[in-house]
Amino acid sequence: MISSSATIFNETGVDRDFRVESDTLTSALFVDGGTGNVTMQGATTTIGSAAATTNVEFNINGVASKATRIQFQESGTNKWLLGQGAASETSAFELYNSGGVIALSVDRTSNIATFQRGAVFNEGGADSDFRVESDTNANMLFVDGGNSRITMGGNDGTGSLTVKNKDSGGADVFIHAQNSTANRIAGFKVLDEDGDAQITLQYDNGGDTPSLTLQKEGAGNMSFVFY
Repeated sequence: MISSSATIFNETGVDRDFRVESDTLTSALFVDGGTGNVTMQGATTTIGSAAATTNVEFNINGVASKATRIQFQESGTNKWLLGQGAASETSAFELYNSGGVIALSVDRTSNIATFQRGAVFNEGGADSDFRVESDTNANMLFVDGGNSRITMGGNDGTGSLTVKNKDSGGADVFIHAQNSTANRIAGFKVLDEDGDAQITLQYDNGGDTPSLTLQKEGAGNMSFVFY
């Protein structure tokens, strides 16, 4: 039906398809009358056009009990998914590997991202920092990309690894090394450039003995065992 206000195809609602050809595609736009699916074919599909005074938006309006999302597939295999899952689903974003298995997902309620295998940050080696916040500390873990330093509890460490206390209650700062397995050792070692231990501070769970060992190259070891 064609009127002054609208043009309607298949107004009676029968099972009839609608197809628009381009110069190279027989179904550049295809509406399946039986399923209600719309298919656009082509290497490039543009929705909207940029203008200084106009936003370009693509809106999908669904209902809470059904999924509202965009799925990108290759030969029928999911590559990534963006959108709102159905009530039984938890992911708002999913990225799939070449086998169609989820590699990355983001929970729509908790906003927690889950990596199935691993994650690499700053792969290109740029001068970019990495920061992890806690509920009371904006720099619970800070990696200085320019100086190659790690600071826990702050962002201004001067050594390769700095541990600081930012607790407003004035709590002490401790580094804990615990081996919860019986008859095993927990401790700290300072190594030289060859990987040899020069200072060892350890606790032997089996012998119930703490010890401190200082080694000077060519002069043997000096050990202190505390009972």
